[in-house]
Amino acid sequence: MKQAPQINNNRKVPETPAIKNANNQNLKYPGKVICIERQENMPHNLLVISDSANNRILIVNEETMQFQDQIGNSKIGLVDGDFVEAQFHHPQGLCHIYRENNHFLYVCDTKNHAIREINLMTKEVLTVIGTGEKGFDKDGNKSPEI
Repeated sequence: MKQAPQINNNRKVPETPAIKNANNQNLKYPGKVICIERQENMPHNLLVISDSANNRILIVNEETMQFQDQIGNSKIGLVDGDFVEAQFHHPQGLCHIYRENNHFLYVCDTKNHAIREINLMTKEVLTVIGTGEKGFDKDGNKSPEI
């Protein structure tokens, strides 16, 4: 059986029931990670991890390595809503945009064939591109349906 790597983390982080230390958590095929640097409406650096095979996005305080939020309930689906009720199917690529005093993440929800928008301030997920059906542009150069 494969042994988990030992993580040498010299940071002193209090373990509380409400906040879990990210170092001791299991990820299942993490697809992508981005860092959002401290900025307006965001008191510390964040790591955003697409935990693809667990069908969720994780937000981790980069300075303390404590979980901030889990986006998605780990069930496979294409469900919009708050962070608890939202569902993904193998989320992957991520990007961050600050717009209109809000922090947004955009996520490639690969097996749902959709792009999802996550509002970090209101804690809501919305499908902004795609219907959940796979496209079939085999020849290429087709214009998107309008």
